[in-house]
Amino acid sequence: LSYGLGDAGTGLAATLLGFHLFRFLTCSAGLPALIAGSILMTIKLWDAINDPLIGRLSDKTRTKWGPRIPWMIISSVPLAFSIAAIWWIPPGNIIQKTIYYGLISIILMTGYTGVNLPFAALSTEISEETSVRTQLNAARFTGSIIASLSGLIVASILTTKGTTGYIEMGRITGAIATFATLLCCWGLAPFTKK
Repeated sequence: LSYGLGDAGTGLAATLLGFHLFRFLTCSAGLPALIAGSILMTIKLWDAINDPLIGRLSDKTRTKWGPRIPWMIISSVPLAFSIAAIWWIPPGNIIQKTIYYGLISIILMTGYTGVNLPFAALSTEISEETSVRTQLNAARFTGSIIASLSGLIVASILTTKGTTGYIEMGRITGAIATFATLLCCWGLAPFTKK
């Protein structure tokens, strides 16, 4: 059960970003499509940089809780705040909003990677048995799918409220992502390699 929660928060966040962020940036925040698309491209480019960086740093981390759990706990905080912040519309002109969303996107993806990448490596560290790893990953993807589908249902209700709905969606998603990650860490800590 704990392993299934590990991908629930990040799966939920990724689904909502994929389904709603471009529309939010263009229709609600008022950014031109070219700029909104450039922000989405920035997310992917930053991901290409921070994934190997965080993966390497996570591999080299040595704590009594193993190398992965501390990364997940620490990264869950900026992940929560940035998930909520990306759905807020700051005052200002297009340039100021572009800078804001660009920076928040980088913080969000750094937090996302800091939770998701170490989590993905946990199954190989918890057990060397293929059958156990298969069960863990089945729980992981089940948790992610349930959270993603639930998130889409909630988002379809909240986004009808306009800007207020997006802010509520961000707060709820951020809280769920952090809570699910922390529960996962609490449940898996006894099983992680030191």
